[in-house]
Amino acid sequence: MSDLLDRLVAQAESVAPVCVSVPEWSTELYFKPLTGADRMTIRRPLGKKPTEEELIVSTLQHKAMDADGKRVFETDQAARVKMLKALDLEVVMRVLREAGQADDPRADLVSATSDDDLRALLREAGDLDLMAVADLPEHVLEAIRRVIVMREPELRDALGRAGDSGPSDPIDAVKND
Repeated sequence: MSDLLDRLVAQAESVAPVCVSVPEWSTELYFKPLTGADRMTIRRPLGKKPTEEELIVSTLQHKAMDADGKRVFETDQAARVKMLKALDLEVVMRVLREAGQADDPRADLVSATSDDDLRALLREAGDLDLMAVADLPEHVLEAIRRVIVMREPELRDALGRAGDSGPSDPIDAVKND
């Protein structure tokens, strides 16, 4: 191993776990930083197209530890199903955010695939005017992009631009931003 890699590995191994208080569960959980190997381990048992909820719960299963550094949840499918059915997902997402285990501030994990989801994300962003769109949080912009891509045909039809996809096209402008 190179000297730099040796130092990076030593530094990573010396990082103290983050403690997250979970009053809803009357406990504290501990988390080490999420690594590439962790991501592979979390995703592998979920198949090719896991839901965000499965990813969230699988992350908690694999990363949550007690004060002694021992995993607090079983990592098998049966435990994951029980957790999906029983745990408040908002609490799980908050715990993962506080632990630094979530990629995006919503974990965030809830896709804006419906009008209600998109409205909720926009409400989180506060009052909007067209000039403030650039100041929206990245997760809100990404949700808007996903909805636009999913609904492109009906949006184009509503705008009367079914065949127009030139550089000034507002749908392409948002999709490619």
